[in-house]
Amino acid sequence: MPGATGPGGEEEVKKGDEEMRWIEYDEPEKEKERIEKVISENPNDANAHYELGTVYAYFDFARARECAEKAIELDPENILFWAFFAYACANNGADQDAIEALTKLIELGADTDDYYVDMATAAECGMDNELAWHQIEELRNSGKEEVAKKLEKWLI
Repeated sequence: MPGATGPGGEEEVKKGDEEMRWIEYDEPEKEKERIEKVISENPNDANAHYELGTVYAYFDFARARECAEKAIELDPENILFWAFFAYACANNGADQDAIEALTKLIELGADTDDYYVDMATAAECGMDNELAWHQIEELRNSGKEEVAKKLEKWLI
């Protein structure tokens, strides 16, 4: 994860009018407790689930993925949540899910110039290219040539 540059240990990234954050914590265990309390008070807080996932990424990518899935369930159009999900999947050996998440990022209009997408695609290094080619071919067969081209550019 990136180095902290903002107040409270967060690195802020802007895309249009949206403010996106990829978070780094100095004391992840303390943050885990704090965020779990927030979620207990408001279980439908998608950002809190995402933030909890970023904490779990320090020591448990399977749990980080679960948190990302919950955030996406609550806010399915959030590019940052999809990027983090791809990142968590790639770091947990779930290459197929990571590739599908990158496909969703493309469909949502994400670009590799976006910092958070760059982080997700960087996590894909070293994954099974056979899976990537299969996904690209499926996209082409379903008439999604532009999505296939962009995914190929990102992964191959």
